[in-house]
Amino acid sequence: MISQWRHRRRRRISSSENDADHQNENDLSPLLHENEKPRSSCSRTTQNNRRQRIRFGVIIIVTVVITLSLGRSKLANTFRHMERYIDNSISDKFTRGMLFLPLRYLRVKWIDPLPIHERKFVMKYNSTFVLNLESDKERWAFFQRVNQKRMKDIQRIPSTRIHPELSAQIQGKGMGQKVIIFGNNTELKTQQLYFSKYPALKYLAKRDGMGTAACSLSHLRLLQDLLDQDASDYMFVFEDDIEILDSLLDDGVVMAPNNADVVLLSACSLGHVSVSWQQKRGIRRSATAAKDNTTLPANPIHNNNAIRVISGYSTWGYIITKRGARILLDEYTNERTEPIDVYIFKNANLKVYLPTSDWPVVAHGKVGIKSARRNNDN
Repeated sequence: MISQWRHRRRRRISSSENDADHQNENDLSPLLHENEKPRSSCSRTTQNNRRQRIRFGVIIIVTVVITLSLGRSKLANTFRHMERYIDNSISDKFTRGMLFLPLRYLRVKWIDPLPIHERKFVMKYNSTFVLNLESDKERWAFFQRVNQKRMKDIQRIPSTRIHPELSAQIQGKGMGQKVIIFGNNTELKTQQLYFSKYPALKYLAKRDGMGTAACSLSHLRLLQDLLDQDASDYMFVFEDDIEILDSLLDDGVVMAPNNADVVLLSACSLGHVSVSWQQKRGIRRSATAAKDNTTLPANPIHNNNAIRVISGYSTWGYIITKRGARILLDEYTNERTEPIDVYIFKNANLKVYLPTSDWPVVAHGKVGIKSARRNNDN
C-alpha cells in the first residue's frame, strides 16, 4: 500500500512540474518574439535578384529554343515584321526609335546573312546618272565644273517637275481620294500613274510641297528605268548639287560587299553596324578585283569588317542594284509617309552598306543656287 501511494505521488509531482514549465514557456514567448530581429532588406534584395535571374534565365532558354526551332532566315523575317509593325504603328518618333533601332541592330549584327567577298562597281556612261531639272541650268553648270574629270562617264537625266494639271488636281482634292487619270498628255498620264501607285507622293505633295514629291518621283522613275534595261545590274545615282571627291573622281571605282542592295556614297549615315565576313580572314577580294590594280585601299574605319547602315538620310549619291530597285518599287506602294531618301534607310529588306574602299566619296557642294523645283512647292 505504501509503495503504491509513493508511486502515485511521484506521478502527480512530475505532472505539475511539466505544467509549470509549459506555462513559463508561454509567458516568455512574447518576449522572444519582441527580441527577434526582422529580416534584413539585404536578404529581401538577394531573394528578388535570385527571382530576376531565374526569370531572365527562363527567357533566355525560351529565346534559344525559339531561335533553334525557327532557323536563321525565319528569325530574321520575324524581326523584320516586328520592325515594320513598330515603324507603322507607333506615332511618337522617340518611342519608335528606342524600339526600332535596337531590333534592327540585333538583326543586322547577329541574324542577317554575312557578306562573302567584295564586289567592284565601276562608273560607266550607261550606269551613272545625275538628276537635273531642265530649268536648273546653273546647277548643271556647277556639277559639270566640279566633276569635270568624270563627266565622260556621267549621263544627265531630266528630273521630274509636277505637271500643272496634276498639281491643281491634287491641291483641289482631299487626301483620301484617289488620283483620277485623264487627258492625252503622255507625261501627265505617267505622273498620274505613279501618284496612283505610290500614295506617299500625294501625301508629300500635300505636306511638304510639290517639289519634295517631284524629287521622290524622279528617283522612282530612275529605279524603274534600271529594271527595264539590261545594260547593267546596278547604277550610280547623283543629285546635281554634289561634288564627287578625289578618290572616286580619279578611279571611278567603288568596292562594296557582294550582297549590298544599296551603297551609300555620302556621309549621311546616322547609324551603322560593323559586321564580319563569312570567313574571318580579313576583307574578301572578289576574283575580278584581285586580278587588276583598280581596287582601292581598305578604309581604316572598317577594321577588316563590312559596315551596314541602319539609319540615314539623303540621296545625294548612292549605288543601287536591280534587286534593291525592285524592293523599293514594290514596297514603297505601302502607306508610307516619308520621302524616298528616308525610306531607303527604313526598309527592312534592303541591305545598305558603306563602301569598303574610301568613304565618303561624295560631298554636298556649296552651290548657293536654289533648285527651281522649290518654286513649285507652294
